[in-house]
Amino acid sequence: MNTLLDFTENICYCFPMIAMKNPDLFGEQHPAVRRKQTREQATKAQKVGDDAILLVFNYWKKQVSPRSRAVLDHHRRQRIGWAIHDYGIEACKQAIDGILKSDWHMGANPGNKKYNSIDVIFRDCNQVEKFIELAGLRDARDEFINNPDW
Repeated sequence: MNTLLDFTENICYCFPMIAMKNPDLFGEQHPAVRRKQTREQATKAQKVGDDAILLVFNYWKKQVSPRSRAVLDHHRRQRIGWAIHDYGIEACKQAIDGILKSDWHMGANPGNKKYNSIDVIFRDCNQVEKFIELAGLRDARDEFINNPDW
């Protein structure tokens, strides 16, 4: 049986303007909302200098996978650029440190796959803020292992 939510969801996929004007109904997963978000991120990224973006990229590369041959392409430049625009360089570095504290994102998940790319860290505001918060949390397990007094 169709519900009102099913009907509304179908309307929004048929008419993307409804979804763009009401993102709270369907979250940021609707394609039209994501395209708008990407355009806004690109505009912000253009306002950030290349040296700042390169600084954060090199920090990510050094912290996450030092032997990686990753290159700074347009997509990564855009993701890092908007994050620097909104949060600053130090907060972006904190977000990178935060993902290192997430066992799930570092491969301790059912698929043993690492989810620590620039795209994951700087996907949207929620992701950046989540990883910044993780960076600020103390790692009690690490303190226990490395503290000889315990």
